[in-house]
Amino acid sequence: MGRARRQKLVLTKSEKREIKRQLWAQSRKCGICKKDLPGLKRSSLDHIKPLGKGGLDEIGNLQLTHWKCNNDKGDSYE
Repeated sequence: MGRARRQKLVLTKSEKREIKRQLWAQSRKCGICKKDLPGLKRSSLDHIKPLGKGGLDEIGNLQLTHWKCNNDKGDSYE
């Protein structure tokens, strides 16, 4: 019997917008550098544990970040 594979949940654009709104309401700080974010539309939705390393598209694995912080992080995961 084969090993069960975990399916990755793919979020729609509207679901991503709603998650960004929820995270914005919780904290207006970058999840990486902890500095203030300039605004919801100018923030990036980051996977804390990248999808390529087994992370999932779920709110517990997402954080709002500055575009630069997210880009600099790349697919690293500590």
